[in-house]
Amino acid sequence: MNDVKPYLEKLLQQNGIQIENRHSTIFEAFTKEEESIISFNLIRKTQLHMIEKWKEKIQIEEIKTKHIIVSNGTVGKQYDFILDFKNNLISGLGEYKIELDENIGITLTPKRIDFLEFQKKQENILFCFSLN
Repeated sequence: MNDVKPYLEKLLQQNGIQIENRHSTIFEAFTKEEESIISFNLIRKTQLHMIEKWKEKIQIEEIKTKHIIVSNGTVGKQYDFILDFKNNLISGLGEYKIELDENIGITLTPKRIDFLEFQKKQENILFCFSLN
């Protein structure tokens, strides 16, 4: 409730409305009216929701653009790479799954990716995820 008065003062100033001295008691009462408090709380809740949605959008973009470097293996030998998205590679990641065409020479287990005779061609790998 303490935030209503400064918020309204700033809002009115931003819109070119000055609170004249003779209206200060009216303004003081206005900031304490139930409708003003409810409106302020609704605005604040909406602002917090927008902030959270923005953080979520940024987190999703960070996950989508994350590059995972897989070091080179030896030609003709099976190569495996341990996936540890949640602990090391991507922060804020919830549940996830990876889908790909097994004909491209990559096999997946829950935390491991195995390469054998990986063909250099463009294939789609689908990474589905949720956020914590």
